[in-house]
Amino acid sequence: QSSKKSRSLQQENRVFQSDWEEKYFQVEVDDKAHCLLCPVVISSIKSFNIKRHYETHSTKYDCYQGESRKRKLESLKSARNKQTNMFKASTESEDITKTSYKVSHLLARNIKTYSDGEIIKQAILTFATECCSSAIQQKAKKLQLSNTTITRRIECISNDQRDQLLEKSKQFVCYSVALDSSKDITDTEQLAVFIRGVMSDFTVYEEYLTLRSIHDSTKGTDIFREFRATLEEAYLDPSKLFGVATDGCPSMLGANRGLQGLINKW
Repeated sequence: QSSKKSRSLQQENRVFQSDWEEKYFQVEVDDKAHCLLCPVVISSIKSFNIKRHYETHSTKYDCYQGESRKRKLESLKSARNKQTNMFKASTESEDITKTSYKVSHLLARNIKTYSDGEIIKQAILTFATECCSSAIQQKAKKLQLSNTTITRRIECISNDQRDQLLEKSKQFVCYSVALDSSKDITDTEQLAVFIRGVMSDFTVYEEYLTLRSIHDSTKGTDIFREFRATLEEAYLDPSKLFGVATDGCPSMLGANRGLQGLINKW
């Protein structure tokens, strides 16, 4: 007994028929039948499948006959094309915005000035003009990398990272912090704070927490004030604090008035 071999759609010559557009309000896209009346896509292009699907809408659309049916078909096709173009434009806009964020992040990580974004855009435009199609060139022209845009993007990234950190910190079983202080070019003391937390599944999460400016003196009490404010703003439970690492200066290590001594008394 000979067995029947399965055949592909091409072998069975299942191709979209042009009269199905007006007859069943279907159009062909990427070798599939797309209904103009609903979001359904019919992968198996067979007359039976196309007709059966149309029958679910026939009560409402059988009234269109002759010229009125042709006008309805053109109206449906036009509406679909507009929707497709809007989706493409939306996707393109999202891609350009994403690229802008990635370039901003690259500048921030490499400690480059925000104005370098304009130089990067000129480099991208030069490459696109010399090596790419006109469509790519148009996308490159739409890329926003001005000083103001880069600043806004980096602020947005920073806020998002902080929100993620605060969400993670709620899951800490315990945590420790590291502090390091130094003066900037304006002779203002800057206190950098880093955190390392442990989750219930022993996952370790380590991240830069904040940078605080100390405009008064840099005594242990001043550092402790900023340290305590940092924990409060980050909603960190002091009872879960396991350890504090410092840079070793007297204002950090003093047993009575230093940061370590004040934390022990807290």
